[in-house]
Amino acid sequence: MSFQIKNNNNIEYGTFTEFDDHRILTAVSFRKGGISSSSYHSLNMGLHTNDKNKDVLRNRELFFKAINVNYADIVTLKQVHSKKVENIQAKDKGKGALKYEDSFKEADGMVTDVPGLPLVVFTADCLSIFFADPVARIIGIAHSGWKGTLFNIAGVMVDRMVQKGASVKNIIVGSGPAIGSCCYHVGEDLYRKFNHKYIEIRNKKYYLNLNEVNTDNLVEAGIKKDNIFHSNICTSCRHDLCFSYRMEKETGRMASCIMLWE
Repeated sequence: MSFQIKNNNNIEYGTFTEFDDHRILTAVSFRKGGISSSSYHSLNMGLHTNDKNKDVLRNRELFFKAINVNYADIVTLKQVHSKKVENIQAKDKGKGALKYEDSFKEADGMVTDVPGLPLVVFTADCLSIFFADPVARIIGIAHSGWKGTLFNIAGVMVDRMVQKGASVKNIIVGSGPAIGSCCYHVGEDLYRKFNHKYIEIRNKKYYLNLNEVNTDNLVEAGIKKDNIFHSNICTSCRHDLCFSYRMEKETGRMASCIMLWE
């Protein structure tokens, strides 16, 4: 069944059913159901935007309540478009939940084996990638834009999970909503940086397929292709549902959360 859109108390969110089957929470917030206004209308999750902090915190409270998580427990990062992955421990619970300055560290990926510890990244066209070994009970999440994709953060995540005790053969992966090759127009510079098989040329313009690059990186890291699941939602095409930086520039952020249920 893969990616499903659900609604709880007028909060829409997406989830990967393959993770649910193993008592692992995955959730992606969308843009409706919050209190933010103007460019951030309405469920903006990003404290690093120019939105009012009190509105973002209320939005976080609404969304995380809808998925049965205490918003004050979430762990967030100062995302910097890197390939840096951090190990999150029980003592890190709540870092970045209420203040951006308190975010765990500058990094773009997290792994943990601690139940009840919600790991969260924020996106508005970039890819959120969910990881889990349901047998070893190890999870992770990554934020991957073109830089993180070029740096192969997906492969680094697999390596870090294996170092922690996961088995490559057991890892399942979900790719959240992100800008698709239908809309991701890039310049000559990125055309030169990426293998041309990931670039579509239409009307003499270049369009990058972020999802395909990351999928190939995961397969090269040893993940079974049958264990990789996709939301198949383009944030730019569906900016009615999602925040899209490319489409809107000044805009909110969606939250992607993964957690081991206790």
